Amino acid sequence: MKETQTQPEDWLQIFAKRESREDILQKVVEHQATEDWLYGTVQSVFEDVTFRLGTRFVTQHMLEILTDDGITCYVRQGQAGFMQPNDSAFVTMIGERVPIKIYQRIPIQGSKKTDIAHEDYGEFVIIGEINGAEYTIGEAFAKEFSNKNSNVHKELRGVVKSVFVPKRAKRAFYGSSNYVDYRRVVVDYNGLTVVIPATEFTYKAQSRVQKLENLVKRGDIVYFKVTDVTRVPVTSEMRYRNPDMSPDKEYYYYAVVGTAKYRELSPEMAITRLLASGAKATQAYIANYDVNSGYFVELMDAPGIIFKMVPSGKGKIRPSEMDCKNHALVPVKIKFVDEKDSKGFYKGKVEYIRTA
Repeated sequence: MKETQTQPEDWLQIFAKRESREDILQKVVEHQATEDWLYGTVQSVFEDVTFRLGTRFVTQHMLEILTDDGITCYVRQGQAGFMQPNDSAFVTMIGERVPIKIYQRIPIQGSKKTDIAHEDYGEFVIIGEINGAEYTIGEAFAKEFSNKNSNVHKELRGVVKSVFVPKRAKRAFYGSSNYVDYRRVVVDYNGLTVVIPATEFTYKAQSRVQKLENLVKRGDIVYFKVTDVTRVPVTSEMRYRNPDMSPDKEYYYYAVVGTAKYRELSPEMAITRLLASGAKATQAYIANYDVNSGYFVELMDAPGIIFKMVPSGKGKIRPSEMDCKNHALVPVKIKFVDEKDSKGFYKGKVEYIRTA
């Protein structure tokens, strides 16, 4: 790894917080010697910071991180993690818990101690990296995962780091033609980044009405199982977002994939239970309304499965225009629901019920 160099005019020399306490500096030395990783919380994000990297000056965003043992350190954009946000969204890392490795102490020029016989500096800026910590954690987890009897194959508990919904996903619904689902929930598990595809996170991701970003948010506690761990080359998206990754070199990371929907009842099982129970009424989201075709709804417990809804009261009792616009959850009476046909589609009809 290239060490960060500084000149008197560099941002790090002028603006970065300095460490001078002996106990803190001793911790830094110990972390460097053992090459271990520790947790920290992003305190500030500085955009377009100019500093010297090797023989050249570069401009990158900079994170200020406070570690759990009280060390203030700085991480440049190029070392801010394999799953870092894009350039314009970098500020969203504020408050995020991240794993970090400390690898460098930059002495502050002009801070040499004068009360000791040997030459030493009194103040340092501490430099760290997230990429290296993530790789180390992934490598250790992959080794553990290879043991089929390990506890990492059981249900795990993590914290949501981010929910990714690309703009194109908002213009299409699950299952529509030519739709590729890039939505995902990114979870932190003891420093390990676990990616759960939206359709593996919840069956509600199949819904034409419910939105993933309304179902889960950053900071939520989630339970999941890891399904795959693989050492793979970084993606083109990662390479594009990371200014340290040159186009002519290979970089690797550990891709960890999980699932959480096993805790839910599948839409098909929900329909089967509905039929077996003899239920006469339930709730449904209004998925669509067309003057010619009428109303179509999605049963609350069966996301992605659409039924025709007819008005009641000889066609006079209908949901309001606002209900249709807002895809409201409305009570419905079950007229009939059949099992799947040969093409995998359900046939059925429900009737709108006015409750007030």
